[in-house]
Formats: sequence, C-alpha cells, structure tokens
Amino acid sequence: MKTILTCAHLDQNPTHNDPTNLAALYPRCHLRHDRRQHIQSAYRNRRKRWAVRDLFD
Repeated sequence: MKTILTCAHLDQNPTHNDPTNLAALYPRCHLRHDRRQHIQSAYRNRRKRWAVRDLFD
C-alpha cells in the first residue's frame, strides 16, 4: 500500500520554509489544517466572480 504525505506550513505562510515550520501530513489532515484559509479564499473567489458579473450586466 502506498502512503502519500503532503508538506504543510504550520504558520500558513508559504514563504516561511524553515524546517521547524513544516510538517508532513496526510492529505486529509493537511486540508483540515488549512480549512480556515480554504474557506476564506473560496469566499473571496465567489465575491470576485460576482463583482465582475455586476460590471458587465
């Protein structure tokens, strides 16, 4: 059986690549760790689409 791990930035800053800031996580755990960030970016992306649509309606 193959095990897949992903590399998570513990402080949510992708430019901070110090080994103490990185953790190997299972994909599901990584998604859970980044949950708040994913929710915020999804919200911003939805708002961005609405704003562009409003300009051209």
